[in-house]
Amino acid sequence: MPLPPRPNLGGKVAIVTGASRGIGRECALALARAGCAVVVAAKSATPQPTLPGTIYTVADEIKALGGDALPVVLDLRDENACIACVSKTIETYGRVDVLVNNASALWWHSITETPTKKYDLIQSINARGAFIMCVVGD
Repeated sequence: MPLPPRPNLGGKVAIVTGASRGIGRECALALARAGCAVVVAAKSATPQPTLPGTIYTVADEIKALGGDALPVVLDLRDENACIACVSKTIETYGRVDVLVNNASALWWHSITETPTKKYDLIQSINARGAFIMCVVGD
């Protein structure tokens, strides 16, 4: 079965959180291939031996595809960093058309094995950070 045609998102602007590796990286690359300028937003600004990929390496990959990318350091636990990310996007591109709230904190243990500090971290990124990114431009 043939693949469906790729959507044309030429001229659109996307922010992808957690875009330095994994699913976020793949989303950023797919959006770039579809024509979006992509804001590569994540905490990973420096390479780590066990976790390859940074906002800069993904931005370089997008540029190698002929796309436009803006790497932005973003910690979703920091409301001011979320505001700064959206502000930088609007300053650079004039708007935000697409938001992919991909960043998340994972914990592969039962609730009884979950300390409150870990629960707070997960909620501050997965729920609160995603919420802030959705409303910060309003």
